[in-house]
Amino acid sequence: MITTPFIVILVDIFSWYLTKLFQPFSWVVYISGVSVAVAFTIQWFISMYQLWFYKLPEE
Repeated sequence: MITTPFIVILVDIFSWYLTKLFQPFSWVVYISGVSVAVAFTIQWFISMYQLWFYKLPEE
């Protein structure tokens, strides 16, 4: 979950350039953009849960 957004960002950037050479890569731009958004949203929800609702086990 930590590395996924960064890998997808790289795929997204490379697909911009590949789209200039081969038009069907435009779908990769769309799919990778949605994947980045989903991954960062999941990370945000996990962080908010840990900040506000997670309780440490009592010793």
